[in-house]
Amino acid sequence: LDSRMSGTPSRVISVLGMHRSGTSVVARSLLTLGVSLGDRLMCADRFNERGYWEATDIVALNEEVLPALGRTWEDASPISPSALEQLSGAGLEQRAVALIGHRTNAGVPFGMKDPRTAVLLPFWHRVFALAEVDASFVIVVRHPDQVAASLSRRNGMPPAWSHWLWISHMLAALEGSQGQRRTVVAYPAIVNDPEAHVHRMAVSLSLRVDPPRLADIKQGFIDRPLSRGLPAPGGDVPMRCPTLA
Repeated sequence: LDSRMSGTPSRVISVLGMHRSGTSVVARSLLTLGVSLGDRLMCADRFNERGYWEATDIVALNEEVLPALGRTWEDASPISPSALEQLSGAGLEQRAVALIGHRTNAGVPFGMKDPRTAVLLPFWHRVFALAEVDASFVIVVRHPDQVAASLSRRNGMPPAWSHWLWISHMLAALEGSQGQRRTVVAYPAIVNDPEAHVHRMAVSLSLRVDPPRLADIKQGFIDRPLSRGLPAPGGDVPMRCPTLA
């Protein structure tokens, strides 16, 4: 039964965070709460062996929205309101509304994960309102030194720029979800104690835990040796974190 017909708003659970910060693990854990991540997910690769858990249509749309705003995922500058108005004329907003409507038409909460979403929240808030869905947010935090180490290895990105991006994504996630139903998850914490943090997310998001799926997360998905592959804060990452004036 479509939740719109029952009078209950459809739900979207959006995972927000910086690239390489553990958003994939947190998105995968949403399956234990009865959340659907979609039927076409980005394939795993050597940089994320357990999968990205991102719906390819959401990623593809975000990858159209960014250049339409004159941005790339490596851009830390804010989005202006006037730039957002241009998206309506380009048809991207309407396409996003249709996409969200399709993903939520079965009455099951849809888990939306793409790190680009954090900086594109002004766009997605308009989409959620037009689609008449109830949006909740899970903000994932990982130490910026570890994020910088990962981006240096994957993209050759200078650590100073990684830190700026981390700051911009965190500020965008916090400001963009202010006043909304949200919860914050620290990546090391969910790796070390997935059960406790899944239950905490369930309470914060008003969802129920599926015990068999939780057991799968604990036994088969979160691989602590993999998660420890990056240095601890203050390890071998050159510290060139920018100074905030």
